[in-house]
Amino acid sequence: MKPFYLCILSLFLLYSCDETTDLEFKFQTPSNSLSTHRIGEAMYFDLPINQNNPYDYVGQLHYELYQDYYATKPDSLLSFEQVLYDVESIANKNSNFTSLAGINYSFSNVIALEQLLGCKTLCLDTVLTQSSLSFIGQDKTKDFFENFNELFEKNLESAPVLEYIIQFENEIITSATLSLSDKSIILSATSIARYSTYESKRRPKKNTDPDWDSLITSLYGAFLGDENSVGDRIVASLVCGIKTNE
Repeated sequence: MKPFYLCILSLFLLYSCDETTDLEFKFQTPSNSLSTHRIGEAMYFDLPINQNNPYDYVGQLHYELYQDYYATKPDSLLSFEQVLYDVESIANKNSNFTSLAGINYSFSNVIALEQLLGCKTLCLDTVLTQSSLSFIGQDKTKDFFENFNELFEKNLESAPVLEYIIQFENEIITSATLSLSDKSIILSATSIARYSTYESKRRPKKNTDPDWDSLITSLYGAFLGDENSVGDRIVASLVCGIKTNE
């Protein structure tokens, strides 16, 4: 089982396997889905959508921008600054992203993102304590990552992992003890987790799809920013996943 200590701070500081085809979540067309050039109506049947999650669009948009980045990715390794610039440029060309984050979006908390990418030990606990999540939200999130880690490592196909994520999301949605802020942050991250898990298990190929370290780093990045920073969450998650996957 791989450790959690690589590049975890970002999510919280800011605020060829066959796929199972008979799962209920693959045949849903939620009202909060994006209509984009990569995620159109015909693709709903292939994507791990959870229509109960009001932040499902966050994972969809992350999935689309991730594919857009690797469609034009250069062969040479890029610096942190160049990856961040490239991700911002791609995001600013996407109308769905700009409708959320505004025109000419620029990621502001660069220092926190660099700290996340430089994290080596005990990162999860540090991220949780420095996040804006309540104590209950922190405990729920820690349990999620521990179970997610075990399921991801154990299963070659994505179905069991996706089923767990959706069950967890539904628990968060119906929780009477979590605040709206907690739910926003957690459900954005789990949405990204669903789509990233789907892509990783669908085409597990180094440097075009996330391996475990880059996936978990990407998920931690989604906690970067407050509950309203959807743009920051997506960009931080993308940069973390890309840099760790080099």
